Amino acid sequence: MKNCMWAMLLSAACLTAPFAVGAKAAEAEHAGAKPTIATPVIVPRPAVLDDIRSLFALQDRVAAGHQDAAKLQKAMLARINGEMSEAVLKSQPNVLAPEITGYLLSGGDPRVAEMLAEVAGLEPRYRPLLKGAVLYTRGSREEAEAQLRKVDALLLPPQIGGRVALAQAMLATENDFEKQRLLMIAAAAMPGSLIEESALRRSALAYAESGNQKAFWVRAERYGRRFPRSLYAAEFMHEVVVRIVRFEASGKKPDLPRLDRFLGTVNIAGRRRLYLGLARQAALKNLAPLTAFAAKRLRRISAPDSAEAQLASLYDSLFEVASGHSELSLQNLAAIDPRLLPLLERGLLAAGIAVARQIQDPVATAVIEGDFASPEIEKSSLEKRAELILAQADQLIRETQ
Repeated sequence: MKNCMWAMLLSAACLTAPFAVGAKAAEAEHAGAKPTIATPVIVPRPAVLDDIRSLFALQDRVAAGHQDAAKLQKAMLARINGEMSEAVLKSQPNVLAPEITGYLLSGGDPRVAEMLAEVAGLEPRYRPLLKGAVLYTRGSREEAEAQLRKVDALLLPPQIGGRVALAQAMLATENDFEKQRLLMIAAAAMPGSLIEESALRRSALAYAESGNQKAFWVRAERYGRRFPRSLYAAEFMHEVVVRIVRFEASGKKPDLPRLDRFLGTVNIAGRRRLYLGLARQAALKNLAPLTAFAAKRLRRISAPDSAEAQLASLYDSLFEVASGHSELSLQNLAAIDPRLLPLLERGLLAAGIAVARQIQDPVATAVIEGDFASPEIEKSSLEKRAELILAQADQLIRETQ
């Protein structure tokens, strides 16, 4: 029996041995082979994204003062619009969604974003972003605010988040704190860009509107340091002058030494224009001390006997007509050459001289000749005469605006 068992085991071993040897040989043969891995399909980046980034770069050059960049924007927008086919939008909707939002908030066609918002496969988080941007550009402020409220700009790429935060700030009209918070997010997200430039401008002017002079100057001075050559800088400087006049008119004395330091960063020609603008605006509001301040600053940076110097003398003497120094004021006004003055100031000069003479000799000049004649002059009150010249000055200035 034992012999039979051994015979069977020996037979089994003989039968399986070739298979074991073959298996080991096969294993040795394939020992160095690497496992097969499926190669992922690489979808090419849509070419339109490069043009959108070029558009962003052009706009940033506007903040640096390049006129050519402003002219090229229109052509770049037209080029991008031509590339936005339905096939492109469907190719990678989730890659395109943030960039299309930035493109739209930079002057793009809202119809592109509307099409993308309806593409199948677009992640739900991008729909309020696109729809909010469309509504914002179309002027539907309440609906835009409702959509963009769902978006956290800090979770977006900086070049997109900065633009979205700026739009959100423009919609936050009822909450000054939230408006300023969003403006600073926009500025911080894109330093040195047109977005930061715009955010600083808007922040400064919003603080001025609320009467916060300290914060206004912080933002205005930061703007002056960072964007002195922006294509919007001249407009902003003019707005600063307007706000200074409003501070004075509302009884909030403006920080004039700080204004001097701020305008000191502007070139001489620009500074002359700004001080002259301040004198004109202050005269329009009957703000005698501020008018005299601006006139004196204008004289300091003007060549003697120049047109600017003559204008400075005019505004410096204008309110002195109704003071105890009316005789000296008349002498100063009479020394001004009207040929060097713009038409507006020629009228002011004539009115000032006429009223000063009336004050000096009411009997001899009972009626002011020319366009400034008025029976109110005969009321003999010094205050009434002063009010008349200021009223006439106001009317002249309004007619030229």
